Amino acid sequence: MAEAAEAAASLGDTDDAEPAEPAAPHPVVAVIREKLDDAAITKGAEDEDVAALKAFYGAWSAPPLWITEMGFSAKGQAVLFEIQKADAWGLDPNDFALPDAGTLPADETAQALAEIKLDLAVLKYARFARGARHEPSEISDLFDQAPTLHAPGTVMAEVGATSAPDVYLQSLHPNHEQFARLRTALREAREAEKPNETDIRRLVINMDAGGGCRRSLASSMCGSTHRNSCSTW
Repeated sequence: MAEAAEAAASLGDTDDAEPAEPAAPHPVVAVIREKLDDAAITKGAEDEDVAALKAFYGAWSAPPLWITEMGFSAKGQAVLFEIQKADAWGLDPNDFALPDAGTLPADETAQALAEIKLDLAVLKYARFARGARHEPSEISDLFDQAPTLHAPGTVMAEVGATSAPDVYLQSLHPNHEQFARLRTALREAREAEKPNETDIRRLVINMDAGGGCRRSLASSMCGSTHRNSCSTW
């Protein structure tokens, strides 16, 4: 009986116990948290993106998503190479400031800076993949619907949880038939013996809008060579 009473008492004591201290972050993550507060490092980035990264890494104590002391991990390399192929989706790879894929960081600070740079590129890519590269009205006054964007915090949570971040980035692009036709037409236009830059530009403009152009706009924006890709929408 005495032992049972002692056990019950010990269980009751747990109600008054202090909450456990949060796990200490990985050393590089600790530096990432510090660097995200440096305005010089995040200059030019969207405020929402920086806030999302602060929240993500503030709750993240494991090793960084992309970088190791030996350079970018397989997941990091997959993300880098996918963003470098942005032109296959009608985007411009030069819009994304990427770290050197072959970088060998000298210290934890270098690792942190490389991680942040790739994070910001991922979040920018996520917006552009959804059609936010331009305001709809910049393309045509016939476009009146703003693109549906994923919140930066959602992007970080999802891309951080997947084992195939490159496939995740691909999934952010429109998945309807019209966009697929545009993408096929763009590839064929670029592979033509004599590429027609006007056709290519028109196709890219359509893809910038997420492929969701109006029927009245489709025929005017698709070049004659590829008109069948759009005029039947």
